[in-house]
Amino acid sequence: MGFVKGAASFSGQYQEYGSTTVKDYKFVVAFSPDSESVPQYLFDQPETAEFNSLPAFSLVLRKGAPDLATHEQVISGLPPAMCGTNLWSINPRDSSKYGTLSLVPPARKIDATPSQAPGCAFTVSFVPSAATLAMPPQTSIPITYSFATAIADKVFEIGAARIPFRTSDYPSLAPNVIGRIPVAVNGTDLQWTIEERVVDDPALPQSDPVLTATKTGAANLSNCTAGSGQLDVPAGGLKIDSTGATITITLQQDFSMTGVPDVSKQENLTSCTLAMKLHLVMKSTKTADVDLSVSTVIAYPKLSTPKFQIKVSPQ
Repeated sequence: MGFVKGAASFSGQYQEYGSTTVKDYKFVVAFSPDSESVPQYLFDQPETAEFNSLPAFSLVLRKGAPDLATHEQVISGLPPAMCGTNLWSINPRDSSKYGTLSLVPPARKIDATPSQAPGCAFTVSFVPSAATLAMPPQTSIPITYSFATAIADKVFEIGAARIPFRTSDYPSLAPNVIGRIPVAVNGTDLQWTIEERVVDDPALPQSDPVLTATKTGAANLSNCTAGSGQLDVPAGGLKIDSTGATITITLQQDFSMTGVPDVSKQENLTSCTLAMKLHLVMKSTKTADVDLSVSTVIAYPKLSTPKFQIKVSPQ
């Protein structure tokens, strides 16, 4: 099988044949599964594939769910003998800067009918890179690529339909309490109970509830003067409700060295912004690393800034 370029035209005497008028025509390629048999299929060189959404497909790139970016590209006019993922590869073009594209076997053969040429549907996965997922929500991620196959020393490429992905912050966390979270005393600790709801893509065909959550890294306070005691989530301090949509976090800070400050009066309190990262495992076994909402604010005792004395010794 080879590739040729050429041009031709009909002279006037051949444009009419019986009741048929030939106005236009195309060169076609004859393909034979083996050298002994007669070519079985004729097809025009396909120029582009057609996008086909899958049931769980989403144009929204969701953290922890790269399979939602898996889609189909259908090439009409491709004979069954060439419909195999082992015969083709993906040329990612400029899309490689956004993530990894790969063919997912098997390819799906589309049989010929009297009114339709044979075809082939390729399943393509797109796994966005960490840098892509870190882009601001609603950033446009245009994915363009082509299917390539080599025959002898020639490369045959068919362009894929462009996929207009966009980034998101799904899944994310949002506080259930509007305003600052109250503080309580628990022995020599100060304690906060924080409820965060899981916000996910409303376009998903079904929810993917959270099964487990673990804290990764340290909890940090900002926009206030914080004490030096250990700030952490105790054992059993992360709980998920039965719907998998609300996470309850118990946070404690040790004040055994300095004494527990008085938090019973509002005038003794200020506000601190709490930052914390959680690792979520969904029912589907997908995972995602999420941050507490930036609007998660806790009530905190007003602590005086330590004063230092500078003693100058005479020379």
